[in-house]
Amino acid sequence: MPSVMPIAKRHLLINALPDTIRGRLALMESELIASEELQGDLHFINLIGRLHAEGVEAVSFVPASKFDADYARYASRSGVGENEIQQLAIDLLARAFECGATDIHLAHMGTHVRSRFRVLGLLRDDQEYDADTGARMIRAIYEHLGAAQDAPAFDVNSRLDGRIINRDYLPQGLYSVRIHSEPIECDGAPDGKGTFMPLRLLRDTTGASGSLENRLTMLGYTSEDVTLYDNEGHERVAGAQTAMFRELSSRTGIVFISGPTGSGKSTALSHCMEALIEERPGDNFLSIEDPPEKPIKGMYQIPVISREGGERGAAYTEAIAGTNRDDTDTVMIGEVRYAEAALATIEVALSGNSVWATIHAADALGIIQRLDVQLRSLVANPLQVVCDPIVLSGLVFQRLVPMLCPHCKIPLRENPDAISKDCLTRLKRAMPEELIYGGAHGEGIFLRGHGCQHCKDSGHPGLYRQTVVAEIVNLDAEILALLREHRREEARTYWLTELRGMTYLEHARHLIATGVLGPMITEEMLAMPIDEDIQIMNALRAHMKAKAVNTAPASPSAVNAHSTRSAKKRRGY
Repeated sequence: MPSVMPIAKRHLLINALPDTIRGRLALMESELIASEELQGDLHFINLIGRLHAEGVEAVSFVPASKFDADYARYASRSGVGENEIQQLAIDLLARAFECGATDIHLAHMGTHVRSRFRVLGLLRDDQEYDADTGARMIRAIYEHLGAAQDAPAFDVNSRLDGRIINRDYLPQGLYSVRIHSEPIECDGAPDGKGTFMPLRLLRDTTGASGSLENRLTMLGYTSEDVTLYDNEGHERVAGAQTAMFRELSSRTGIVFISGPTGSGKSTALSHCMEALIEERPGDNFLSIEDPPEKPIKGMYQIPVISREGGERGAAYTEAIAGTNRDDTDTVMIGEVRYAEAALATIEVALSGNSVWATIHAADALGIIQRLDVQLRSLVANPLQVVCDPIVLSGLVFQRLVPMLCPHCKIPLRENPDAISKDCLTRLKRAMPEELIYGGAHGEGIFLRGHGCQHCKDSGHPGLYRQTVVAEIVNLDAEILALLREHRREEARTYWLTELRGMTYLEHARHLIATGVLGPMITEEMLAMPIDEDIQIMNALRAHMKAKAVNTAPASPSAVNAHSTRSAKKRRGY
């Protein structure tokens, strides 16, 4: 019979092994997975007998390539630092990972160092350290736990980047940690200088797997057509977002996924790549990343390496341009930050490749504006280059919003005083009261509850997990022509009507109306009134009315001919 604490003992036995062996073992509950090169190793043979006594029932050997792809992330790691300060940093990472944090904020305020965690998109306090201990921990994170991308030594007066990739310092399931450090003004410090160090914990908390459609649905993209309503009850049907993604996956040209920092765009991109790699084993997939954030099974991931004294921006651009010599079918570009990188990405698309990339923009059509501004220093008329069906295929924008806990959320109709009057007024401008208070279309809007045993561990009572609110533009020749001529509002109208698009605010309102999101927390997370796009929607409705009035009845044959032309026009390729 296993001892009282078999799991802890199992890990102690494994952690006592040399690093070269320990890193090739993954303990999965009562089964030990080992890379096949360990067969016959004396350390390993001695370990097996001792693990059997602690309840490990089976040992399985897998090829080294399969271990790297499927089990390396679960390989045993020591979790032990060389000294007390390093151990504080390792424990900080483990504590943040355990509570589901996506980011750690360390702030040296002169008199003390404060740590905070971002969970479900919201910051919560962790703890405080005395000034000396905290400062030494910040330095240890950059110099000892991390692999520096800038200066090898930590400097409080410099902006620095790095990452932690040593598995001994990371809890199981955490791929890596991205380090950034900024000097800040600080009255409490003797020299007036403090430090702000945000750490991004790179992992996948979605649990998404399977086909492209399955993964996107689990992220929060709509898998069916959605009926949208305005405050007068008029209906408009938006197409399923997973079907739009599927269409984009079959095209060449660039698909940009955009959103602010922390919006999940890198997670969405990696899931798209993993699904397509599984579907197309005969294709060559390659990525350019600065640096790679997580392993993607089946993809050759090229880290950006700058030569001594060189610029990282120039190295990034050079790496993108180099993909034209790598016989690739699909190229993933981590982020297009620089004008030179944007131009190099366009050149890759012009060679006939399918290209997927991330970029920062305010909404889907805002990607065009961002590229226009980026490329002006290099190209006389950027939109003539960008808005070409060979170059640009699709635009995606997404944000993350925490969902209401399904176990303790409360209905608005029974708690009318639990919502602010201003928020309720904005809702009434955006949707019919039947959706707000319940009726034929559902139970009405729900609000954030006070917390329960199901959501208490998040640190934010009444909130559960995060979901996507998104917009997708499958570009065709007509919308590209409008964008090329700077006719953005006409392009938006065409997208929402002819291409059956949906803005991310419409998506958010749909989720509010179906009880998935709360209106107040949604406005807080989006930093935008929920009716912000109503003026645009009113103009759209006026356009649709005018179109209905001006369109004369046609014969059945003429209608069929028009439908065929419209279908061809929408495909655009």
